[in-house]
Amino acid sequence: VDGGEPELELSSDPYNHSRLSIQAAPLLVTMVRIGNYCVVDSTPEEESCGSASLLVAVTPSGHVPTMKKVGGGSFQLTSIKSAEEQAVKIGKLLNAKLTEKLEEEENMGFRREKIGFL
Repeated sequence: VDGGEPELELSSDPYNHSRLSIQAAPLLVTMVRIGNYCVVDSTPEEESCGSASLLVAVTPSGHVPTMKKVGGGSFQLTSIKSAEEQAVKIGKLLNAKLTEKLEEEENMGFRREKIGFL
């Protein structure tokens, strides 16, 4: 609550909603540096072998709105540029595939079989 006014009100009716646009929403791609190579979206075991990581936000158009280095290790400038280029390629592919799957689900309609809480 900000200044006594609610910021968001939710209806108890699950069909009373509108969709959020994801056309410009970024996905995060993690690039973990292990030796002289970067591993994309590594497992926890691979991450433990890495010295540093880059978290790269990639929009569907390939724009990088933000990037963050995590961990105690370092990246050379050429390594950062290379990791960013790889993250953009992968991020665009992931965004396209995710959008495709979400559209498939949308076309199934509201009466599709639901599994779990989704």
